[in-house]
Amino acid sequence: MSSVVRPKVVGVLGLGAMGAGVAGDLVASGFDVISTAAGRSGRGRERAVMAKVRLLDSLPAVLAEADTFLSI
Repeated sequence: MSSVVRPKVVGVLGLGAMGAGVAGDLVASGFDVISTAAGRSGRGRERAVMAKVRLLDSLPAVLAEADTFLSI
């Protein structure tokens, strides 16, 4: 019998209204959510901060650290 492994770190690309909402729900559910604001608008960074997303310097850094990844 196999078991499902819950990812510890979830990367989210796309912190618009929908992406930030999903990220915030994941944070509220106990996940460590990471993303990057590199090349994004100031509003995207604000959404990430409001959702308590941990911001990294670049997309490659997010991909290297994430156990799983969502593109929203």
